[in-house]
Amino acid sequence: MKKKIVISLSVLFLCLLGYFLYNGANYRNYGKVLPPKFPKDIPVIEGQITSSKKTLFDDGKGFVVDIDTKEGFHNVIDFYKSKLPDIDIKLIKSTEENMATGEAYIGKNLVILEIVDKKNSTHVTLAVHLNQKKEF
Repeated sequence: MKKKIVISLSVLFLCLLGYFLYNGANYRNYGKVLPPKFPKDIPVIEGQITSSKKTLFDDGKGFVVDIDTKEGFHNVIDFYKSKLPDIDIKLIKSTEENMATGEAYIGKNLVILEIVDKKNSTHVTLAVHLNQKKEF
């Protein structure tokens, strides 16, 4: 009986260890710098990176980068429209803050963009889904 408990606990431990090692390889926080393998062809507006992570989305691996910039809300929209000509940006107006969202494919990667007007700055979130097929 004692031997079965030890074997069961050992198997449980190995399963948990494998789970955490697998997920540890897919999630990583890089803090205030771009991840080393962040795609070079994805434009990043000038500003302060506040968060930078390698992550695992439902559809695969990717990155999420948050940036605060002193650029105005509409200047940020114009920057991404000029760098990503195929992006479809939608403005969302509310009584509290202006927001815009958009998405575009760059090569095999899907970029989802969120821009929020914070009055004294503009917050940008880039979610990059790696190796995605373009849907029509």
